[in-house]
Amino acid sequence: MPMVRTLELSHIGIRVSQLDASLAFYGALGFRHVSGPFENEPVVILQNQAGAEINLIVNAPSTPTTNILMDIELKHPGITHVAYWVDDLEQARETLASHGIIP
Repeated sequence: MPMVRTLELSHIGIRVSQLDASLAFYGALGFRHVSGPFENEPVVILQNQAGAEINLIVNAPSTPTTNILMDIELKHPGITHVAYWVDDLEQARETLASHGIIP
């Protein structure tokens, strides 16, 4: 069977419950709102200056009590995190703190 060559990552889909909080968080990391949500799709597309794309899927329960992928004993399959390289970690912390995202 032939192998498929992956040329690049298209985007990452992240299910969220709070669009405004998610936009604030990713905005502080340099992502801008490109489009969405769409009439029949609860998807918001974000992109940063390097062209990295995140699709926020805005249909998670509004009051989750735990992170099902990380906080419960039974481990479900799924993406547990996304990691970003930043050019200045201290500046990133200060920016996130100034937006009230981290203490």
